[in-house]
Amino acid sequence: MSKLTNKQIEERIRDSFEHYDTDGSGTLNARELANALRLTGLNPTDKEVVQILNSVDKDRDGVLSYSEYREIVGPQLLQLDEKNQVLEDAFKVYDKNGDGRLSEYEFRSMLRDKGDEPLTDEEIDHLIIQLDRDGDGTISLKEFKALLASQ
Repeated sequence: MSKLTNKQIEERIRDSFEHYDTDGSGTLNARELANALRLTGLNPTDKEVVQILNSVDKDRDGVLSYSEYREIVGPQLLQLDEKNQVLEDAFKVYDKNGDGRLSEYEFRSMLRDKGDEPLTDEEIDHLIIQLDRDGDGTISLKEFKALLASQ
């Protein structure tokens, strides 16, 4: 697994902040913060967003500066990057031909190898139908991540 450099980490946090600063104010309001938190896999209620904002808003101006944002989202963004890398590494192990997709055979092999109680063929068939969004008979990395993110 590759480690991000401090510069790469800072760039990702900065890019994230700028992406969610939709009004270009240089700060994030509660709505923009909620959208940014959803990027990290969180799904806060409006009340939770206000609580987070209030707990990190050091100067009590009702918005988050970049440094305030970095304090809460930075660690979450790093965890997301690490999780994505683990998923990509796992995907590559089972993508035997390296085409960026898991064939039905590769996907079945992966699911049969894991756990104390492997899935039945019927359960695997159901998963393939659910995951294969584009209907091409394979599971892409994006579709694979969707499966694992739902766990």
